[in-house]
Amino acid sequence: MTMLVPNAILTLPNPNDPTSIIAHRQAVLEAHAPLFNLVNAALEDSIPKATNTFKLYGGPVDLGVHAGNTRYLTKLFLGSENIAADYEEASDYEMQHVANCGLCLQWKSTEIRILKATPAGLPKASSKARLEFYSSNQMNLGFEAGAVGEKSASYQLRLVLLWALDPSHKYAGLQIACPRKVRKDGNVDCFWITDWNRSAVAIVKNVSNAQKDSDLEEIRPVQSQTKAAK
Repeated sequence: MTMLVPNAILTLPNPNDPTSIIAHRQAVLEAHAPLFNLVNAALEDSIPKATNTFKLYGGPVDLGVHAGNTRYLTKLFLGSENIAADYEEASDYEMQHVANCGLCLQWKSTEIRILKATPAGLPKASSKARLEFYSSNQMNLGFEAGAVGEKSASYQLRLVLLWALDPSHKYAGLQIACPRKVRKDGNVDCFWITDWNRSAVAIVKNVSNAQKDSDLEEIRPVQSQTKAAK
């Protein structure tokens, strides 16, 4: 038995209605809690290893290398839990001296990117694929639950899981963001963004381990357009 996806996340919130935004955010957190907890555990395990690697090199921490190592280690951790994730398509250029470090995965009707946060929050769109990803939720506005035909086939929620480092290069936590659109200055406007922490485990305290495992089995890597064309 798997968790049903709440109707509240099948349509996006009204950006001018705080009540709608809060309801959507809570529904997303509850529905995806097992996945968010697993990604959080993966980062807690991976980031110290990525930081300690520089002791072997005998030099200072390079944030670009650190981000790449964290991405690699996080993918290995998720793989050890039978969760398949794929690397995000390479960017055309680097933003703020941090290399592209995204992981992609799919859960039910949700497509997810795991990205390293920047001082501005979500990394700017450094590739066409990421620009389309950030803007896709906006295009889904008005698609109602139960819609048929083209609307039904087109709907897919996109979320970003942002991880960050503190000044000593330790894990500073995970944030969940629901992107809305890219502004003219390149920054990303979100329907909502919120911290994820251990206390959120209580959200799924009544869900059996068997049910959690069943839900997580439905996670799969996002197939890139390049791979799909082969």
